[in-house]
Formats: sequence, structure tokens, C-alpha cells
Amino acid sequence: MDNQSTGKSLKALIITIATATLLLTGAGTANYLQYQHGKKQKRHFTYQISALNTTIDGLHSDKREQQKQITALNATIDGLHSDKQEQQEQITALNSTIDGLQTEVKHLNSEIKRLHPLAEFAINVQEERRLQAQREAEEQRLQAQREAEERRLQAQREEEEEQRRNSAKAKAQQELSTRGCPPSAYARELGYAVKDNNTEMVSLLLTAGTNPNAANAIYQAVEKDYTEIVKLLLAAPGIHVNKADKDGYTPLSRAAKKGHTECVKLLLAAPGIDVNKADGKGYTPLSRAAEKGDTECVKLLLAAPGIDVNKANRNGDTPLNVAVYWRHTECTKLLLAVPGINVNKANRDGDTPLHVMARNGDTECVKLLLAVPGFDVNKPSKDGHTPLFWAAENGYTEIVNLLEAAGGRK
Repeated sequence: MDNQSTGKSLKALIITIATATLLLTGAGTANYLQYQHGKKQKRHFTYQISALNTTIDGLHSDKREQQKQITALNATIDGLHSDKQEQQEQITALNSTIDGLQTEVKHLNSEIKRLHPLAEFAINVQEERRLQAQREAEEQRLQAQREAEERRLQAQREEEEEQRRNSAKAKAQQELSTRGCPPSAYARELGYAVKDNNTEMVSLLLTAGTNPNAANAIYQAVEKDYTEIVKLLLAAPGIHVNKADKDGYTPLSRAAKKGHTECVKLLLAAPGIDVNKADGKGYTPLSRAAEKGDTECVKLLLAAPGIDVNKANRNGDTPLNVAVYWRHTECTKLLLAVPGINVNKANRDGDTPLHVMARNGDTECVKLLLAVPGFDVNKPSKDGHTPLFWAAENGYTEIVNLLEAAGGRK
């Protein structure tokens, strides 16, 4: 039961008691005063009961508020318990992660111990590379310094050489002037000096600044095999070592054709020399040496850088064809020993070196060629004849036997 119901019951009880009292006493004035006093007390008591009820209501309200606070507090406690449980789960998970990381760290430490020698080796390699790069950079710096110094010295030498040349030129011109030779006559006089093999005059004229290509001087000197004059002309600035004369011969071709070995040697050493330049008939210097049968010249030319052993003349004859045609056995032997020699290259008539050997009856050369790998014993010429046909036709029995043994057919 709540406080309001209790108050109503007490009020009804008081009224009943008061009424009964009045009935029992006869309802006098004294009783009336007493009644009024009792009524006043009743009102006072009623106020007290009302105040009590208000207090009780306040207490009930406080109790409900406290109950709400308790409920909220319990919810907070439950939340804290839940947070605590979640935190505990997180702590457990973190501990598990830490355990895993510790295991991984142990594994990594083990791998580090295992790989430590390799790591040291790699570090050493890197350090060596660094030092090598440092050394190379230093070497490049020093090389650059050396090259710069060399260029400076070279420029100084060239300047000094130019001064010396100019001084010598002036002296030579003065000397020629005293001999009655003006500068307009230098070219003509050079031709006379070469023709007379006058080395001193040639030197004086060249020093005075005469064009070394004047008066066909180099061709005359090579033709006559004047090696000292050839040296002077090749040393002169502006000399044309590959220019052909009126007959189409270069100085080297002319020297090879003549068999002038020393001139060939000097020309091969000249800067810019073209060892394969053909003459007016398409003969290279090597073909001319093979035609001459000069084994020394052939050797010199075969040793020259860039030599073409298979370059043919206008008739399609290679140096080997030419040597075989003129039956120069030693030159043929030298040519067959060259790597890359084409033993089957035919001329315009379709004749290979073996055709020419078989037709000429050159038994020794046939033996040499058949010893070379890659020869074609049955290659026909333009007339359809094989080397064996020509050997048999001309009655060269030994060559016939050699070709048949090599698989030759007519």
C-alpha cells in the first residue's frame, strides 16, 4: 500500500473517533470547544500526515532515482566487465602475436647466423667493388692528366717542328737561290733531281717546300728503285701514295710489278696506303707480284693488313689464277696457304686455277691444290670441260692419275 491510501484511512478513523466522542459527552460547549480544539489538532495532524506523505513520496521518488542510478551503475559495471573481458581477449591476442614474433625472431637469428659468412662475403665484395671503382676513377683522372700533358707536349713538339721546318725551309730557299734556282723552278728541278738520283738536291727542294707530287717524282723513284729518294718523298707532307700515274699504276702497283722489294716495303709502311687498289687493267699489287713471281713481294703483301687474296682483275683472274698461269710454283704455294683463299673461283672463261694447271701440265701445282680442303675437282668451265678433260686432252698422264684419284670425271 502506498502513502496516499494510508493517509485517507487515518483521516476517516479520526473523524469516526471524534463523532463517537461527541455522542458520548452530550455535545456541550466545553465539549464543543474541545471539539474545535480536536478539529484544529486534526487539521494539524492532517498537515503533518500530508507532509509525511510528501516526504514519503519524495523518499519513493529518491528511491526510484537511486534505483535508476543503481541500474545505470550496474550497466556501467557490466560494460566495464565486458570491456575488461574484451581487453583480456586483446591482451591474449597480443601475447599470442608476441609469442609468434619471438619465434620469428629466433628463426631470423638462426638465419642470420647461417648467412653471416655470406653476408661478410657480400660486404667484402661490395667493398672491393667500391675500392675498384675508386681506383678506376683515380686512374681515369690520372689518365686524363697524362693525355692532357701529352697533348700539350705534342702541341709543343709540333710548334717546335714547325719552327724548325720553317727555319730549314728558309735556309734551303736561300741555298737554292744562291744556286740560281728560283721558287718557280722548284717542281722542274725536282723531276731532274729524281731522274739523276740526286738525293741531296731532292732533300733540299723538298725542304724548301716543293710539292712532293710534282713531276711524277714518286713514280720515277719507284720505277728506278731509288729507295732513298722514295723515303724522302714519302716523308714529305702532302704526298699522294695512292694516286695512279698516266698508265693507271699506283706507286705500290708499279713497285710490285717491277719486283722492287724495298720500295714495296717502304710503301706498305706509308700512312693511308691502299694495298688492294687496282691498276688500269684491274691488277692489284698482289696480282702484279704473283705475275712477276717475286716471292718476297708476295710475302710482304700477304702480311699487309686488309689484303684481299681473292680480288680479281678485269678478266676475272685472282692472284692465284695469275700465279698458276705463269707457273710460279712458290708463289702458288704461298697463296694456297692463306686462310680464306678461294681455290674454285673461276675467271670470265669459267676456268678455275685447277683448269689452268691441268691445261698447262703443271703437276707440282696440281699436287699443291689437291691438298687444300674444299677444292672442286669436277667444276666445268664455260665450254663444259672439267680439269680432267684438259689433262687427258693434252696427254698429262700423271695429272690425269692425280685427278682421277681425287674423284675427277671428264
